[in-house]
Amino acid sequence: MFSPFSVTHSMKYLYTFPYQVQNVPQFIMVVLVDDVQIIYYDSNNRKMVPRQDWMKEVVDEKYWETETEVDQGVLKTFQTYIETGKHLYNQTGGELVLTLFTDSVQK
Repeated sequence: MFSPFSVTHSMKYLYTFPYQVQNVPQFIMVVLVDDVQIIYYDSNNRKMVPRQDWMKEVVDEKYWETETEVDQGVLKTFQTYIETGKHLYNQTGGELVLTLFTDSVQK
């Protein structure tokens, strides 16, 4: 069906890795659509959860389980990157916060 009107939406992913920061999860991931948070995951809770009621209604439990596994893999990957970087730059201590932000626009 053709429509002369198009709607543009944005989807943003924010990954944060607070390394050796006290009282903060090691990994936090949020997904935003049109700057509204729809998904949240952190390494303390170890479960991806919807932040909007409509997400609970349109996505089944298998999706949340699969995406939780993906995020646990992302955490392991970035832990390896951080350890490699610390070794390469001879850093033995201190706090580090690594943030990765992606943005896409969908029509």
